[in-house]
Amino acid sequence: MNRPLYARRTNSWEKTMKKFEDPIVEEVHQTRTRLLEKYGGSEGYAEHLRQLEIELADRLESRQPRPPVRTPRKVS
Repeated sequence: MNRPLYARRTNSWEKTMKKFEDPIVEEVHQTRTRLLEKYGGSEGYAEHLRQLEIELADRLESRQPRPPVRTPRKVS
């Protein structure tokens, strides 16, 4: 007999995820596609964001980084 020497890997999510449809995820994908088409790809969209940062610089706020939390060291 010609039987494989291994068992096929199965995943419990395989059957579930094939039927799974999420309207929010679908909307995110559609929005991403529209933006990439509008700005000519990811580079064009990145350039658009850089221009927005320049235009809205007076409205953007930068925070100082928080200092690290110091905890007592345990020596074992």
